[in-house]
Parts: sequence; structure tokens; C-alpha cells
Amino acid sequence: MATYATVGELADYVRSDGSDSDHLTLALEAATEAVDLACGTTTVQFDPVPSSVKLAVLLQASRWVKRRDAPFGIAGSPEMGNELRLLAKLDPDVMVLLAGHGELHRYGTTG
Repeated sequence: MATYATVGELADYVRSDGSDSDHLTLALEAATEAVDLACGTTTVQFDPVPSSVKLAVLLQASRWVKRRDAPFGIAGSPEMGNELRLLAKLDPDVMVLLAGHGELHRYGTTG
């Protein structure tokens, strides 16, 4: 499947040694599908891939990579003040990055 970033780029982004490449590949493909659904696009429509789309995919994929270590959908620590609830929506920063690239009305992008 064509994706907006490479597994190597995602591994660097999440500071992985790449030993979990199957999981990284799955997260990257899912994030690419989510961006395509949100924008009503396909990977072949962007040539070259805008940096905002690439970053959006890396951000969303990193959330899903970290999700497996987040019991009950909570990442971080309330004691440390960095608690983050991983909701079943696209990351808000992803939505900002995708503004202007398509419809942004699917895949949990609206209210």
C-alpha cells in the first residue's frame, strides 16, 4: 500500500529502533487511510506529498503506535501533569495540518 511517509521516517519520529517494523507499518498504513478518509483523497493525488500531510500521517501513526502501551486509552501520567486521553478521533493537530487539503468531514473529524 502506498503511504505518505516511510516506515523509516515513522521509526525515527517515534524514536524506535525499527525492531517493531510490522507494527509501525500497520500504524502508518492506518494513518494514511485515515487521512485519505478525512480529506476525501488518495495517496496518488499528492505528488509531491505536502509536508503538512506527511507530518499529519506521522503524528496520527505515532498516536496509534503508542496506543498499545496506553491502558484504557490514557497516555502519560496524571501525577506528572501530562495525561492525554487518546480519543477515537483524529488528533486535533492532525486536523489543523490537513486544513485546506480536502473535506475534513469524515473519520471523526466533526463534532
